[in-house]
Amino acid sequence: MKIRNLMIRITLAAMVLCNGSYGQAIKFNNNLFSTAGFHKLDNSNSRLVYSFNNGWYFYKGDVKNADKANYKITSRWKQVTLPHGVDILPADANGGINYQGIVWYRKTFTLPKELSGKLISLTFEAIMGKCKIWLNGKLVAQHKGGYLPVVINAANNDLNYNSENVIAVMADNSDDPQYAPGKAQYVLDFNYYGGIYRDAWLVATNNIYISDANAANKVAGGGVLVHYEDVSGQAAKVVVQTDVVNESNADSKLTIETDLRDTTGKIVAEQTHSLLIAAKGSNSTIQTLQVSKPRLWSPDDPNLYRLYTLVKNAAGEIIDGYYQNIGIRSVEFRENAKLYLNGKPFNDKLVGGNHHQDYALIGNAVSNNLHWHDAKVMRDAGIRIVRGSHYPQDPAFMDACDQLGIFVIVCTPGWQFWNKDTTFANSIYSDVRHMIRRDRNHPSVFAWESIPNETGYPADFGQKVYEITHAEFPFKDCIATTNSHSPHADQYELLYGHPGEQVEDEKTLADNKDSKSDKMNIMRRELQKPFFTREWGDNVDNWNAQNADGRVERGWGEVPQLVQAKHYANPDPADRIGKYATSWETLYESPAGHIGGCVWPFADTERGYHPDPQYGGLVDIFRQTKYAYYLFKSQQNPDSRYFALTGENPYTLYIANEFTPFSPADVTVFTNCDSVRLTVFGKYTATLVPDKTLKMPHPPIVFKDAYHFRDSKDVESRKTEVVATGFKNGKVVIVTSKKPGLRPAALKLSTDAVPEEIIADGSTVIPITASILDNNGTVKRLNDQLVTFEVVGEGRLINNSDIAENPKKMSWGTAPLLLRTNMKAGDIKVIVKPIVQGAITVRPDTLVLHSLPPSVPAIYNPKDVNNLEKYGNNTPIIKSSAPRPLGPVNLKEQLRKVEEGQKKFQTNN
Repeated sequence: MKIRNLMIRITLAAMVLCNGSYGQAIKFNNNLFSTAGFHKLDNSNSRLVYSFNNGWYFYKGDVKNADKANYKITSRWKQVTLPHGVDILPADANGGINYQGIVWYRKTFTLPKELSGKLISLTFEAIMGKCKIWLNGKLVAQHKGGYLPVVINAANNDLNYNSENVIAVMADNSDDPQYAPGKAQYVLDFNYYGGIYRDAWLVATNNIYISDANAANKVAGGGVLVHYEDVSGQAAKVVVQTDVVNESNADSKLTIETDLRDTTGKIVAEQTHSLLIAAKGSNSTIQTLQVSKPRLWSPDDPNLYRLYTLVKNAAGEIIDGYYQNIGIRSVEFRENAKLYLNGKPFNDKLVGGNHHQDYALIGNAVSNNLHWHDAKVMRDAGIRIVRGSHYPQDPAFMDACDQLGIFVIVCTPGWQFWNKDTTFANSIYSDVRHMIRRDRNHPSVFAWESIPNETGYPADFGQKVYEITHAEFPFKDCIATTNSHSPHADQYELLYGHPGEQVEDEKTLADNKDSKSDKMNIMRRELQKPFFTREWGDNVDNWNAQNADGRVERGWGEVPQLVQAKHYANPDPADRIGKYATSWETLYESPAGHIGGCVWPFADTERGYHPDPQYGGLVDIFRQTKYAYYLFKSQQNPDSRYFALTGENPYTLYIANEFTPFSPADVTVFTNCDSVRLTVFGKYTATLVPDKTLKMPHPPIVFKDAYHFRDSKDVESRKTEVVATGFKNGKVVIVTSKKPGLRPAALKLSTDAVPEEIIADGSTVIPITASILDNNGTVKRLNDQLVTFEVVGEGRLINNSDIAENPKKMSWGTAPLLLRTNMKAGDIKVIVKPIVQGAITVRPDTLVLHSLPPSVPAIYNPKDVNNLEKYGNNTPIIKSSAPRPLGPVNLKEQLRKVEEGQKKFQTNN
């Protein structure tokens, strides 16, 4: 057995040297992820933060008295770490197979001595559905939602400082129409995976502290609020509002020091203000930092500054403080609805993808490193804008978008559902306020989608939610979005619609001047509103069967993948179904006021209301790439500053053909080069340029009749190669090659999903790919080898036999697996081998990873993590799911309504 010792201890400097990673954007952020919305000061204990992810016990189902402090854990409770999903699911987890119902979590913990006298708050980044939280038997919080923080502020009155504490959480992800999204999962286009599925934090402060924006519950207030004025390359104003709480019994005169530091740590602007706060009160101050010649944030130059906020007492001692990563930038629309970024016209399109947070096997319980990896995979594909479908994304994902240069449209929870009960509308109003308070300082935020997705709502709601959005972020950069045909669309800054819609509607207008839709189109032209396509690429036969040339399972192979890629690039008019077929070509044919659009979706996703996954992704649910991914990657401008920052080759050259006996004769190449020379087996050579009549940045190049299987027969191995050479201005800028897969010889394990060191925190999930290779190192695509996985050392395999994930069949040459780190740092040995080994079967492989201790301390009892290796988070759905009802008798009618809604909103975006 060949052992490859991969010591993944990637320091940030090494990432720049070895991976061509994200230059200063990564070097600068030694800590990639914020904790409860901030970064701790390096040399101060005024504010302490601890991971609260470890030491939990989990029970699937309801149990009496689990909220009581003296409740005794039984053997039916399993030790788990957060983020935690209710189930470990098969790779195909559609049609409502996931558990819905009540679950319980309990944890005992003792506060460290250094927290004596501190105020304690607990932050759960998200708990799915309805939840109640008890601390030492006392109910301290209730929440309805699933995508926004639950903050228990200054809970010291309920805590024991010198003895053990008990926290109990009841979470219920059952369908409930009283709060958004509200729609039952069996008619929903995604899943309500349950549990405490994001991180939890314990924060300790002194009795005078910067408030938490969500806990403070102040309109356009609480915490630290940042906006920018008079932004240009010469100067900018950074306006910082800081809210401070005084929990002491005396009035306090304080000093608020705010400074801005560049990537080298140099202070580029600073302000000091005095602030008087009455006992048991709060007050805020506004400071304006004048920055000379700022380096402005944009997707092609995602430069971040560190904003330090310090609270000092009369003696000059720091009594609270932290820093946040911010980016100075401005976004606005000017004449002819044209987009201006940082005061300059944006002479391009913002093309991106819709992002669901679910991942294979683990559902929504995605670790921070996987969120970061998702953002990196997207940015590597040239995606510069993401729509967070259909809810606020994980804070770690937002952090990653800041660092990697991805704009985000932040969405409130919702999907094709409205409840006339005012409780439902009020839940959305609350969600909008809290998502803005949570995400408002991220430079990646492009717009706020404060309306529920694809939903017909009352006119007064459209007005109210618009007002709330602008009240919470009352600044020039506030962009609210809505569908172009929705009530009060005339007020919103950005409208959703398809390219070519207005052109076709002018003809319709002449034919029927009295129709309601035509009146709306008149309004659009008069208002000169900017447009954006919130979802494009989903070209289905009907919304029941949902067959589509854009939906391709990766394992179906190259021809279906090529069809998908062509559909996203420039579909033939004869292949178009419906009124519009938005694509790269039609987006670039549209006027400047149509600023771009997001493909649906970026990654394959699981769904509640359909037995099939949504296969429209550029990557599959394990994030393995399809050909369409390289179509997107090839649309990047090689002259972008972004490539100078990353150190990566700005040119893409991808041969979308595997040269099997069944591969097409036409060879498609995705590239952003001026021209490409293709040589096939030394027999065929041609040089072609892209079709310059097309508007998309870099049309695919198709070499007609270039490959025939017979040409690979009896050819010397050195000539059994296809070579593509890319040129720019007549010079070679990139060369790539492929060989046909020959006799399968060996398995190989690899991983590329680690943005920093592998952390031994019990939470980090590492995706690994097993590939089957020939002796030349070429992936053998046409192979159904059945392989088995094993993990030895300080990690736990998530794939298991109960969900048919171990053993696992190779598909299109690969088999993905997931592992979770243990709490102890050390070697993690991963082994893959054929399920049955013989004299000439393929060789097995071993990959050795190394995990390191976490940099953020954690609070837990060691005895409560001693069985993680045995139980882990692996609660397979098949063995432990509660019985589920078959659904209402009118299921067919309910699904018909969903189909009508899908059709309506896809053709009237």
